[in-house]
Amino acid sequence: MKILDRHAPLIKRRVRNNKLPGWFNSEVRCFSRKRDFFLKQFLKTKNSDTWCTYKKWRNRTVHIIKKSKEDYYKNLLTDNVHNPRQLWKILKDILPTNDTVSQITLNINGKEISDPIEVGDLFNEYFSSIADNFDISLLNNPINTHLPIATNHIKFTIPLITIDDILNLAAELDQNKSTGLDGIPTYFIKSSIHSIAPIIHRICNMSIKNGVFPNMWKKARLIPIYKAESRTERNNYRPISILPILSKLLERHVANSYVKFLTENDILSSCQHGFRAHHSCESTLIFICEHLLDNIEQGLINGIALIDLSKAFDLVDHRLLLQKLEQYGITPIALKWFKSYLNDRYQVVQIASSLSNPALIKSGVPQGSILGPILFLIFINDLPSYVGSSKPLLFADDSTLISSGSDLHELSVSLKSDMTSVSRWTNHNKMSLNHGKTKIMKIYSQSKFPDLSPITIEVNNNNVKEITSAILLGVTLDQHLKWDRQINTIYNIINSRLYLLKLIRRYLTFQSRIQLYYVLIYPHLLYCSTVWGNANNDLITCLLKLQKRAAKLILEQSTDVPSIVLFRKLNWIPIFNLIKMRKILLVFNTLKTSWPPDLRKLFVFVRDSHPIPTRSSITDLKVPSVKTTQAKSKISFSGASLFNSLPSELKDIENHSIYSYKTKLKTYFIQLNYEVDHVNKFRCIDCKHFTHCQCYSQ
Repeated sequence: MKILDRHAPLIKRRVRNNKLPGWFNSEVRCFSRKRDFFLKQFLKTKNSDTWCTYKKWRNRTVHIIKKSKEDYYKNLLTDNVHNPRQLWKILKDILPTNDTVSQITLNINGKEISDPIEVGDLFNEYFSSIADNFDISLLNNPINTHLPIATNHIKFTIPLITIDDILNLAAELDQNKSTGLDGIPTYFIKSSIHSIAPIIHRICNMSIKNGVFPNMWKKARLIPIYKAESRTERNNYRPISILPILSKLLERHVANSYVKFLTENDILSSCQHGFRAHHSCESTLIFICEHLLDNIEQGLINGIALIDLSKAFDLVDHRLLLQKLEQYGITPIALKWFKSYLNDRYQVVQIASSLSNPALIKSGVPQGSILGPILFLIFINDLPSYVGSSKPLLFADDSTLISSGSDLHELSVSLKSDMTSVSRWTNHNKMSLNHGKTKIMKIYSQSKFPDLSPITIEVNNNNVKEITSAILLGVTLDQHLKWDRQINTIYNIINSRLYLLKLIRRYLTFQSRIQLYYVLIYPHLLYCSTVWGNANNDLITCLLKLQKRAAKLILEQSTDVPSIVLFRKLNWIPIFNLIKMRKILLVFNTLKTSWPPDLRKLFVFVRDSHPIPTRSSITDLKVPSVKTTQAKSKISFSGASLFNSLPSELKDIENHSIYSYKTKLKTYFIQLNYEVDHVNKFRCIDCKHFTHCQCYSQ
């Protein structure tokens, strides 16, 4: 006979440890004591009346605990819904996870080591000497022949910082940033910035004038972040540097100035989309798919090489990086400052609350810093110049080569040549090509090439593995660009999040449920939807069903309530129209900012290409002609078609800011909910490239 409710052991254990749960209040205590009293009486007397009385108080106790927990967590989640870090802590408290790893244990030569200080020292030894762990032979470095040199004589110099700059930079600091080894937290700097700004101003300007980066700001606290595979291997952890907050003010000032110089002089390669304004994973994938679909329409076979560089950020050679900085144009004093920034850096590794002994960093750019990513872009900037026939596209160190050929032999020759060139770049720059993770994949029209044999490519005496699908920047590509696996991945993620929402629904207010939907589910529906959004309508319908489930969970409605009614109440846009809206916003942002330049070239106004002006040529975009249905999924076709189907007031680019246009476009799509009686009517296949359903409006 089970006579104890599930909360009793938890409460008793926490009472002994003086750690009561937050929902344990005086009312719960009173009911619990009554329940325990009658339980003791029953155990002594075995009286049936006492047993009935105990059950009554037990049920009351369970009810009051349930109500107290709901009220407690409802208030807690509502107060922290805009604080993601605290929000996840609360959710983990409500739903304990199976992850019981409280400390890191390493396996070194068959011996398990778990002492935090020893583990920290082992990590520090590994991270500070990563370059020594790779067998890298530096060839003669032909920087002068491969670097795109700035044609003008303008050289970059670090401008002096003003007090107003310091105040503005301090205002932009993230309040939740971790504190460095100096122990100065962000909130202290932000609250006292007007008093300490003159001191910071003097330190920063002395650093710029003398070309010396302060030594105290070069000491980093390192946190090992687990990536994948075995947790006992050091190479399966990524080092994240936590630097002093004050150093970020100077780094941000230098970074802003240097990025402006690089942009104005067009130094960074157009193939690079990482860590650049108006560039993203989405823009990278759009270019890749656009290029692949163009080749497929021409009857060619695509081959993509997914290049993986081992520990790319950690293997950056300081001497080579400084040579490249000098080659791109930089004054001697600025070069001296960058040299001081890179050299003589020390780090300690933190495991739990223990710190390792300090170690000198021999190579690499500090991950977690502001300047680190920009310096890496400079280091890898000449990689595309090594590639011949292939189209290279980079997102930081994620490099993709796209080749094409009329047959497998032509494709194989092109891919092998350019992959060998990439290998030569790694040798010239003391980097390491990860042959185990570098893959190739064919992408082609299944109707034109029903049966293709595998291709064999060998680089540095290593066979490159051929695969049929690959995850690239968070999106799954397959051989025929069908998107089944990508949408299946999205479906599984959202399905699990809906299960979480269902379990904690009773702890949330209505507004908190909506906000949690936009935190947990909505981003997965949006991420790169401009790329995979032209998938088969049946696949998109699977995501629409998840949207419907989310609406019914949030509004606590039964399954027989029409979905369109729920969408109207929540002001939600169905996934079919959400994809259309995202494409139109991409077109608008590109036309408004003209960035990235290569993406801007895909959208041409009719007035710029048609010799005879017409009424529509002023605002409409030229829709490229396509031969196949699959080619309609190109953003140059679908984006232009959707933009042209908008009302005239939404095609007026000049008189809208990005924010106002987004608001009006969202309102326009929400209004479409009132023009249909069922949300499934948004999935009409004949109207995929129109903002409204042509079939049902006739």
